Amino acid sequence: MNGVREMSINCYKLGVPLHVIATAASVDDEVVTGWIKEDAEERMVRLFKLLLSQERIEDAKRAAEDGEYRERLMRELGV
Repeated sequence: MNGVREMSINCYKLGVPLHVIATAASVDDEVVTGWIKEDAEERMVRLFKLLLSQERIEDAKRAAEDGEYRERLMRELGV
């Protein structure tokens, strides 16, 4: 199921509608929604661990408050 989860998350990131993903994956919309939320949480944890390991405290503080800045940092750091 891990491959289906990853494929579903990637499709969502590309803008494929949730109901289309769920149908293709043969699961309920709620399952796909859960996968997407888990992925977002995992990415945030990786970002903050990386920022803290690099002692980028001010970036971590700003990322906690500013979603656009957080996304920019995720792209910059490959998270």
